[in-house]
Amino acid sequence: MIRDLEGREVLALDSDPVPPGWPYVPITFENPDGEEIHGFVVTPRGDPPFPAVVHVHGGPNWHDRDEFEPEVQAFVDAGYAVLMVNYRGSTGRDTAFRERLRGDIGFPESADILAGLDHVVAQGIVDADRVAIEGWSWGGYLALLNAGLHPDRWRAAIGGIPVGDYVAAHYECAPPLRAWDLATLGGGPMELPELFRERNPMTYVDAVTAPVLLIAGEHDSRCPLGQVMVYAHALRARRHPVEVHVYAAGHHTNDVAELILHMELMLGFLERTMPAG
Repeated sequence: MIRDLEGREVLALDSDPVPPGWPYVPITFENPDGEEIHGFVVTPRGDPPFPAVVHVHGGPNWHDRDEFEPEVQAFVDAGYAVLMVNYRGSTGRDTAFRERLRGDIGFPESADILAGLDHVVAQGIVDADRVAIEGWSWGGYLALLNAGLHPDRWRAAIGGIPVGDYVAAHYECAPPLRAWDLATLGGGPMELPELFRERNPMTYVDAVTAPVLLIAGEHDSRCPLGQVMVYAHALRARRHPVEVHVYAAGHHTNDVAELILHMELMLGFLERTMPAG
């Protein structure tokens, strides 16, 4: 319903009552550089330690906050704890924290995410042997990067509209995104070949051990389909389990049926690769 400033109901929703959501619990922990990092953990009913989904936000100039997010609620409904980490490069803090990724993408965020995972494992909340990593856009990039960088940490990996091959993505993406690369990294792949190779998920694709689900937009100009399929092909070429769903839209979709399908695909994938029960 919608209420006015006096609390009077001005619009009632003709539907069943909204079910109660799972509450976010704020956490803080230190990253390997001794910096305090903020995040949230959301847990299902039952006794810990729980299987978990590390839900990585995109952006990277964005941050998780204590608000309703359907994906988080659905994962917890299905029996998974959810960890969210406001890694270096996130908004919501000072300028230095937000700008930390200039010339240094991928690795700082990954270190903070793993530190958060170690924290909730040490607290007895999460089962270290049953953890999936999932994210969209920049979160998808970090999910695929970490699937290869730290293969022993994950039972499953989900990359939604991700960067799978950073070099191909740079040349295929829309001009504003290419300009973002140049400004953030300090140059392109031909000027900074070592940096682009080191921070590229494709560099580590042969180290991936977890099954992978990829969801991509056919007309995505930010994380183009071609570079996602290059990554998918590299997995398929060595007979590694990879599932791909391509939808007929761009970067994210506003189609409710498609959004529901994405959630069904993710939950089904987790049920096959890392059952909550």
